Amino acid sequence: MLTAYQAIITNFFPDGFDTFTARRVLMDKKTKTQLSIGLFIIGIIMLFIPYLKSFDSIVPGISQYFSLMFYLGLLLIMIGYYLK
Repeated sequence: MLTAYQAIITNFFPDGFDTFTARRVLMDKKTKTQLSIGLFIIGIIMLFIPYLKSFDSIVPGISQYFSLMFYLGLLLIMIGYYLK
């Protein structure tokens, strides 16, 4: 008798779970590189957004989110560097 987990695996992977893990699709190198560069550039842009508060044209209501943008930018840079 199959357990619930085995029944789900059997329904989704009729060839068996081992054959699925053997042909698991990883991110190809080109996509990984593009994602890495994109996240890195977005992160750098978000790092410099807080320096815009010296301009008078920036709406004062968004200045409270500058620290969030800064730390999110750092996180995106780290993810972009990790994917490199």
